[in-house]
Amino acid sequence: MNTTFVPHFSPNMEVQISNTERNALLTIQEIVRNSHPGYVYLEVGSYLGGTLYPHLADPACQQIYSVDLRPASQADERGRLFRYESSSTDRMRTILSQQLSTESMSKLTTFDADLADVSSDQIGRLCDLIFIDAEHTNRAAFRDFLNAYPYAKADVIIMFHDANLIFDALENVESWLISKKIKYDSFVIPDNLFVIVMGIFIELGTPIFSQLEFDKKTYFHVARQTLQDYHGVRALRLYASWCLIHGYRRQAARIHQYALRYTTLNRTNMLEWVGDTHHDKQVFDKIERFTVNKQAVSDSHGPIDRLRNRLAMVLLGWLERLLR
Repeated sequence: MNTTFVPHFSPNMEVQISNTERNALLTIQEIVRNSHPGYVYLEVGSYLGGTLYPHLADPACQQIYSVDLRPASQADERGRLFRYESSSTDRMRTILSQQLSTESMSKLTTFDADLADVSSDQIGRLCDLIFIDAEHTNRAAFRDFLNAYPYAKADVIIMFHDANLIFDALENVESWLISKKIKYDSFVIPDNLFVIVMGIFIELGTPIFSQLEFDKKTYFHVARQTLQDYHGVRALRLYASWCLIHGYRRQAARIHQYALRYTTLNRTNMLEWVGDTHHDKQVFDKIERFTVNKQAVSDSHGPIDRLRNRLAMVLLGWLERLLR
């Protein structure tokens, strides 16, 4: 093993994680590489390869598996739809090969597939380190864990990104591990990493992670409240938009004021989402840019969204009447 190598991210590559999370991932990599030279890394959801780079560059890493279905768009627990038309394995490989040697790239095996559709013949080695960062919904995150776990060694670290969105899945993961009587420890590491350690990594990782972690119970409580607030504001925004488009400016203003009382989010975010109803022309322009057309306000993305939005309008109409 090259003992002079220091794990690092490429300064020339896009990485969709915070600087704090980068440092945490590098710390975890140090723990794994020092205790398990020749380690194997599995990543579920790689986008453009920013989080693959540190392991590809690391001579202590012997094999890397990247599994990514590469959908054109992907939702998360907020109901937001993120588009990834420009995301492809060929593009990722091109970007990585511009930063790394042919020898480093030879360690990488990629699958344009859901992990459930990848067989044990294709992922031929058990993994020391697993990072799950694909679709950020509870259902998908829990499914990815169940599909990744068979490839984990007894001594393994399993990491999840965006724990603030998939906290229900993470609690399900812990319940599953307990039901299987698997010894583990878990930590929420700033900003939004969830880390599970098993085997020897309980002894090696716990002293380090316990100094970095958030209080898990508090973190999950705040994350759940924040997500509930987000959905509440989203429904209020749709209703306020409908009111303004149809000329009910006073009603829209009251809904806006209710939203300010309802949510724990700050006023800046509220004005960005709902619009400052004291300036009707500016608000209408914002809503027009957001919705593209009037039908989009009520139609949203699909039949489930349309039903939810109609229900929200009925309920929020009742709330508005209470505010009169």
